[in-house]
Amino acid sequence: MASQDFIKLMTKLHDEKYKMLSKRIEYDGMSENPLLKVTVVLEKDGNQISIQSFEPDFLKYVVELRGVANTTGDPKFTKVKDLNRYNADVKHLIDEDRSKVKKAADEIISGQFKFIYNPGKMIYEFLKSERNLKNAYFLPLKTDYHHILAFSLLESKEALKGQEKLIKRYPGAKKYIDAIGKILIVLRPTKNGIKDYKFYKGFVDFDIDAWSKRIVTQLNIMDDTVKEFIRRGTIPGDIAIPRMMNIYSRCLELSVPVINLIRVGLDIKNGEKSPEKQYSLSRNIRILKSDLIYGALFDCLDEKIRHSDAHASIEIANGNVHILETRGHKPKTIKTYTFERIMTMISVMEEELFPSIVSTLLIHEMAALDLVLVSKEYKFLLLALGNC
Repeated sequence: MASQDFIKLMTKLHDEKYKMLSKRIEYDGMSENPLLKVTVVLEKDGNQISIQSFEPDFLKYVVELRGVANTTGDPKFTKVKDLNRYNADVKHLIDEDRSKVKKAADEIISGQFKFIYNPGKMIYEFLKSERNLKNAYFLPLKTDYHHILAFSLLESKEALKGQEKLIKRYPGAKKYIDAIGKILIVLRPTKNGIKDYKFYKGFVDFDIDAWSKRIVTQLNIMDDTVKEFIRRGTIPGDIAIPRMMNIYSRCLELSVPVINLIRVGLDIKNGEKSPEKQYSLSRNIRILKSDLIYGALFDCLDEKIRHSDAHASIEIANGNVHILETRGHKPKTIKTYTFERIMTMISVMEEELFPSIVSTLLIHEMAALDLVLVSKEYKFLLLALGNC
């Protein structure tokens, strides 16, 4: 028959939904009949209680519990299917001198180890549901842990080198990189790797891999336009400016999802606890440009230039570029820029803001994944994978 202490513990854990924060087993040698004393600390809604017991069933249950984590990043105690496997997994994941990750990096660089899956996408899918802990499909996340970490760190290192080259080529990009980095960092509000990763990903509504491929394609097109300018030498302004505006439009189009993400970060930075996940580009630009601290950095943003290129609604006359509204019977000018002003906006977009947006977002994405991989929450989660 179950002891009253054991019944109380089960009631708290399963009926009242308390979580076990800690357990302690000690030898009580001061009593007349020395016994093992078990102390557990439970928590619910910020309220903590402590339960002590000498009962054998209470002791047996608590002794068999092992520390893991769930897919929300919260630590918990649970029974594991195979204690030997749990202990072996603990030993596998520990890498105090970093020799395992260094060996894994060497194997990746030499080509001795190659992934047959996308580690980042698998981790993203894995963290979506607690049910995935029982899915053998995700076991490579544990068996290949050191190779995944090594690969992620190698990619991050290369991305940082790329950013250094960008700043060296376009020194003006640094102020954008610094500012966007400070804004996006608020999307990692805790020091819990899993929680921060899932919070950040909750505002990313686009496939970053596909986005990166689109960027490569569009950069090739833009580069071809620039090479054509160089080949021809002198080009009349009424031809050159619309083509440069086309480059601007491509840069802005690719920046749309990241501009939204920057706006989310800025909302949070300015005290908004539950920012809207998605706004239109025009609304995002208004918010960014109106910010007292960062607004001036986004002065080159104008969605009207993007639309004017798509709708062929540009008129060039007397050293000015007129952007037209052509949906009525008679076109009307809705914005006018001097040649100098619009070329400055295009130059800032092409050489500073756009590459900074791309570089900083990719580094932020990699950093979020790196922090998951090295977090104690993620490693405790891997201990539960396939063994709970």
